[in-house]
Amino acid sequence: MSYLAALLAAMAIAGPQEDLQDLLAHPAPESALALAAAGPAALPQISEAARAESVASALMAWALCSHPIAESRPLLEQLVSLYDQQTSYWAACALGELRDTASVPALLAQMPTRTEGRRYWELAYRVPGGWVTMYDRQYDAQGQVTIPPAPEGVPNVRTTFAALGALGRIGGPEAAQCLRKMLSDDVW
Repeated sequence: MSYLAALLAAMAIAGPQEDLQDLLAHPAPESALALAAAGPAALPQISEAARAESVASALMAWALCSHPIAESRPLLEQLVSLYDQQTSYWAACALGELRDTASVPALLAQMPTRTEGRRYWELAYRVPGGWVTMYDRQYDAQGQVTIPPAPEGVPNVRTTFAALGALGRIGGPEAAQCLRKMLSDDVW
């Protein structure tokens, strides 16, 4: 490899790596957009940002809506099932922008499976004896705040909304069947 080729390769890697460090240190839309705009070459940095347990994850999923990268589909399919409603919402939106029928199963998984009782979770929900919210503080053995997971088969209402929109953009028989079923529900 020539010196010039090596220098250009190093410069191409330095940009996304610097954007990643900036996004993780000071989460901002500009850094997330810069990473997404770098395209498939920045997928390692995009993946690291998207898996961060901070607002950087939601910003990265959001940025992938503006700069869809087909190779990010497996990552977005993982993010759409997160308890973090901001990240999962934007991941569903980004999957809709990709318009890949391979994402239909991940989006269908965001539909409720319960037919009675609480079918969706939101920032607050009623339980016998009171309300439970994301802001109810529970602590693990190390004293870190934890958020209880939603019951099985009970998706976040915002993520379900975004997944319905994504299914509408993707199309196909499975998406159409789900849309017909969900849109007949008075919730939608």
